Amino acid sequence: MSGLAVEFEVITAICAARVLVRQFRGLLADIGDAVRAWRSARDAFWDKEEEHEGPGVGQAPEAADVDDEHVRRWLVTGEGPGP
Repeated sequence: MSGLAVEFEVITAICAARVLVRQFRGLLADIGDAVRAWRSARDAFWDKEEEHEGPGVGQAPEAADVDDEHVRRWLVTGEGPGP
């Protein structure tokens, strides 16, 4: 390959890498937006549920709350949201 062809290939590879990085950053932003929307919908659902049901049956209001760590464990491992 001539020097000009090699330079062209290098420039093409650099441009393609920059495009891929931009697309990956956009994908990460979209994932972040989806997570924020899901959390917002989850919180709205929980707020609505608390309005209708109040705290759990036979529980004090603070005992009915589930912290984020238990929710994360439940989503990742499938273990119940309880302590």
